[in-house]
Amino acid sequence: MTSHDPVHSTKRSSVSKSPRSPLGDPSDPAVRRDPAQLYGGVVYQTNGILFGLRPVASAGDVFDSERTGLDHLSFAVANRDVLEAAALALEERGITHGEVMDLDGFGIAILSFSDPDGVHLELTAPV
Repeated sequence: MTSHDPVHSTKRSSVSKSPRSPLGDPSDPAVRRDPAQLYGGVVYQTNGILFGLRPVASAGDVFDSERTGLDHLSFAVANRDVLEAAALALEERGITHGEVMDLDGFGIAILSFSDPDGVHLELTAPV
């Protein structure tokens, strides 16, 4: 799997890598309104892509994969052997997952599962 480095910004125009937690306490309303504190969230940088997560939903709101917006996230792995090893690791941990499946029309094999919030995730490898 690809490693993900947390990225934290002290200014909107500068980004630095850091393995620490968000800059401010997400329960602080001032932090949740402040882009310089990433709204109490975190940004990950991987392969030139920034991926941001913010804990700013209304109280009681939860992710729903059936509503407009994010459908799933997919992460590339080196080959089918890595998919099979990931399936075994998920199984050993009691995590529900799909079978490793070839999608020949896309030239990939996939392994699907969901995170604890119900966000659909998949690992993909070339076939």
